[in-house]
Amino acid sequence: MKTPLFLSLFVTASSMMQAADPFATITSDCNAMRPGDSFTMSEQPAFSPGERGTGRVWHMPDAADGSDHRRTYLMKGDTLVCLEYPEYLTFDATSDTVRLTSAENREMRVDYDQAPPVLRFPMQYGDSIASPTSGRGLYGKRIHIGHRGNAYIVADGTGSLTDGTDTLRHVLRIHSRHEYRRFMSPDTAQVSAWMDANVAVDSLPVFTDERHSWYRAGSRYPVMERVSSAVSINGDTILSRAVTLLCLPELQRTDLGEDQDNTGLLARITMSESDRSGKTDAGDSIDGFPATVDAILGADGHTVNVTYTISEEADVRLGVFDALGRTLCSIITPAVAPGTHEECLSLSSPPAGNLLLTVWINETNSTFKVRTE
Repeated sequence: MKTPLFLSLFVTASSMMQAADPFATITSDCNAMRPGDSFTMSEQPAFSPGERGTGRVWHMPDAADGSDHRRTYLMKGDTLVCLEYPEYLTFDATSDTVRLTSAENREMRVDYDQAPPVLRFPMQYGDSIASPTSGRGLYGKRIHIGHRGNAYIVADGTGSLTDGTDTLRHVLRIHSRHEYRRFMSPDTAQVSAWMDANVAVDSLPVFTDERHSWYRAGSRYPVMERVSSAVSINGDTILSRAVTLLCLPELQRTDLGEDQDNTGLLARITMSESDRSGKTDAGDSIDGFPATVDAILGADGHTVNVTYTISEEADVRLGVFDALGRTLCSIITPAVAPGTHEECLSLSSPPAGNLLLTVWINETNSTFKVRTE
């Protein structure tokens, strides 16, 4: 048996729709598993995956609220193995499509000859891939097993993740689902006959494995996943389980070390957003944005001085981000009166590269480049 490891993954076949967010895209350079990579995801209580579509805002649980249980994922050569619940899952990552090749635990092992697809590169909103699946194995080292079903993966949403305080933007959600029936027999011939049959036996239990994964631009692996499985007979669910997993961008950077491809992507995002809505002169305002904003980095390099003017009372939130996408400061002030206001924001850590200030006026937001003297 291989060492517990993993990586959650996902998709693309033909582009059916134009990406709603040009940066919410999975590519081989930025998101393929790298040999030797190892990172840890923390378990959180399961929650609803939310809606699909563009411009979505998904809830992200507070990492501090999770259990002490952790899952470590590791890539060896071109094979990725992972411990999911009581099962070890092995993935083949040798091509642009990542597939589940085997699953095993103390009692059972199944090898797939038609392996379920789990991820494909590149992928953007609307891309999908589906295929039939089949596998054979042993239960208790003597009972033969046959698996047969269908799997699909689809990039079904773009938007942002928020825990109410911090927000991750340019997020692509991947949804994968594998539904199959399992036949068990002490006779290899019976399993083979069932595997070769044209129609599945309706009376057999239906197993469903489902995963929602949120990829944030600039992070190689999913920052959040919801993993669930269920068993049903004649339409009635007899067993189900689910869990949420988190590995936020700052933790990925700690675990993975240097990632030039994603560092370059974050720099391109920073430049694009600065060109579109950033400041070059003090006191500029964005067309349609209900505030005039100026932000300048303090002489000590650890503070940002913000001046903003609003014409109507509003709830105001200020967030400072660096070129790596880290949130260095975030404050919320409710019911701010009309007029000009000043804030001195203390940064939680030294910034990496250019700084961006995102300002929310009620539900409207815009991003500005922080000036330096």
